[in-house]
Amino acid sequence: MSDENVQQPYWHLWVDEKGVSRTTRCFMNHFDLVQYSNPTPEYHCTGLPEPLHTRFVVLPPGYEAPMHPTPKPQWVIVLQGGWYTRTLDGNEVYYRAGDIHFGADLPIAGVPENQQGHSCRNTSQTEPLAAMIIQVCGALPQPDDFKSL
Repeated sequence: MSDENVQQPYWHLWVDEKGVSRTTRCFMNHFDLVQYSNPTPEYHCTGLPEPLHTRFVVLPPGYEAPMHPTPKPQWVIVLQGGWYTRTLDGNEVYYRAGDIHFGADLPIAGVPENQQGHSCRNTSQTEPLAAMIIQVCGALPQPDDFKSL
């Protein structure tokens, strides 16, 4: 049984046909009511890429990464602190604990790494950022914005 009213927001980092990275607010909305743990059924999102690796990362206060592509399609879930990304289109997104990001701005052959992808940083100068990264075996469909550019 599927319920279209159940949604989970996330930010989708992707690349358009010209190689420009962009970030779009999206919603997971393919949730099915399943019996997972007795006695109560719960909603589970279906159709997501299978996980490959899970990593927990801690970025020191003030950490900054220059422009770079995402190495593999991956979910980033902020556990503690704040994080910021800036894409080539100039869009800036700030994430806090509980926010979800899907990175799919993968390397483009023949383009220097510092001219593709996104930059990011820990938004705090005093507190570390803790996040969970789940690399997956495939990307999500491009956001609907891709069709309207």
